[in-house]
Amino acid sequence: NYSHCLFVIFYKYILIAGRRIYHETKKSVFIGLGLIGGSIAKAVRQYYPDYEIVAFDKNKEALALATQESVIDVAA
Repeated sequence: NYSHCLFVIFYKYILIAGRRIYHETKKSVFIGLGLIGGSIAKAVRQYYPDYEIVAFDKNKEALALATQESVIDVAA
């Protein structure tokens, strides 16, 4: 059940051929928008409004609601 699984990734830099190239992308990715994932996504949106938030959840209704409420930018 993906709604109980949460992974959050904040991209701060990019590795190219083993070399760290600093490039702040300001993107966060969520897998699972259950109680914890949804709450963290809302907090990221509140405190870092310029971050792009991408989310995946098997529950398409949760993705639609999060998109409608502008909690996430991209539903995958």
